[in-house]
Amino acid sequence: MDTLSFFTIPNCVLLSIVLLLLYILAKKPYDYFKNINIPGPEPWFFFGNMLQLMKKGMAKFDKEMKQKYGKVLGFYICNQPHILISDPEMVKEICIKQFAVFTNRYDMFPPDRVGDKFLSFLTDLHWKFARTVLLPTFSTSHLKQTMGIMNRVAKNLEENFSLFADSDKAVEMKQVFSCYTVDMIASTAFGIEVNSQKNPDHSLIKCFDKFFYVNFYDPITSVQTLFPVIPKILGTFGIKSNFSSSLQSLAKFSKDVIAERRKNKTVRHDFLQLLLDAKLENVDKIDDDMKHELETLTFENMSDWRSKRGLTDEEIVAQVVLFLFAADLTTSTALSFFSYILALSQKYSRRYMMKEEPTVENLNTLTYLDMCMSELLRMYPASLRLQRYAKETVKIKDWIIPKDIPIDISIYSLQHDPEYWPEPHKFIPERFAPEAKDKLNPYTFLPFGIGPRMCIGIKMARLEFKLAIATIIRKYKFVKSPKTEVPLKTSGQIFLYAKNGIWLKAEKR
Repeated sequence: MDTLSFFTIPNCVLLSIVLLLLYILAKKPYDYFKNINIPGPEPWFFFGNMLQLMKKGMAKFDKEMKQKYGKVLGFYICNQPHILISDPEMVKEICIKQFAVFTNRYDMFPPDRVGDKFLSFLTDLHWKFARTVLLPTFSTSHLKQTMGIMNRVAKNLEENFSLFADSDKAVEMKQVFSCYTVDMIASTAFGIEVNSQKNPDHSLIKCFDKFFYVNFYDPITSVQTLFPVIPKILGTFGIKSNFSSSLQSLAKFSKDVIAERRKNKTVRHDFLQLLLDAKLENVDKIDDDMKHELETLTFENMSDWRSKRGLTDEEIVAQVVLFLFAADLTTSTALSFFSYILALSQKYSRRYMMKEEPTVENLNTLTYLDMCMSELLRMYPASLRLQRYAKETVKIKDWIIPKDIPIDISIYSLQHDPEYWPEPHKFIPERFAPEAKDKLNPYTFLPFGIGPRMCIGIKMARLEFKLAIATIIRKYKFVKSPKTEVPLKTSGQIFLYAKNGIWLKAEKR
């Protein structure tokens, strides 16, 4: 009776008022963009626009939202406001002109001890210091030193294509080129010869398989990424998120290699050794084309920090893991998509066939292959967005950009906008011909980012890509098979990939 007596009319009214107030308070964040006159889709209670984003995928979501609401709009992940930008003038302001305000990226991944020290997510002075230390690692002179190692890996790739051609069976290209990039990373970063195509049980391969399946094909991780509070709650009970667990596998491998190298006092000319030796006194190792960038990255107390230390062990491990992750994801994805393009039209491969052994110098003369790679990265960017946030509230054009609100620059939407790229779904390498470059808007082509936080591994990525293609097409060609999907279906919440794989055959020329 006591329980039932509570539900008198006055108490029911009071309960209704309390519930209504709770609903209003919970819904209040969804008025955020209305109050600053930024248009956008109507959010759902609790979820915001997250369910739409997960259902459509990031590329389709961004494109549809831009078509409906314009080049600057607001959306919500749960009750967290995000600003989505597809305007090149805004990109220029954020990434170049007002970089001092928009220096940092917001961290889109679940919190993790290793991932939080990635160069991508370091902030302000810490980022400037680490980037300056890392610059010599990707210099032209260092790439020339590693070219012999890279050619050996490319030779293994060529031998594997011989086996594919003899078998007359379709193979999945992302898997093939992942083996190539893992071998390349193992050789140039760790001085380890893996040959993953013939040795799939190597511990590094198992780490990669776990990392890439868990983080890019597992829906649970997508939810954790969009709901950062989940891993935090799990962490309080000592439970690691899928992201953190798989990342730790790569980190452990890196730590073991570092420990072994220090124990045996082994010195190698590779990425890891450069990090272990990293001191800013090595400024003379930076070649001329990097001097200007170094000057823009210096700051008042750089000399003090320089004298104190290079990189800590945790920072070294984090950068090695980032290098492993970024190199495989971007290069292998680009190579697999390009193999698909070549299988549909052989005409592209005829213009950059080489007879001589590839070198840094002669690969750089393959202008048409550079054009093809740029057009490929325009159509199929591995990363779909750039992330930033403002340190203070600013006004750009007619828009108020509030402090600390996540900003997403839509790479995919900008690179598929017919206003800047006529017939955006057609593969037209001539867009990037030397004589056409002046006509391009640089703020609509962002596969490696733009401005001071632009990817420092561009030269390495382009060299790996061109080396693989130049090596393969000397003797083989890509051919469609009954399993080849035409047109190709793509998907991805954060990174773009072929939904059902890219299945092709190899034929000898």
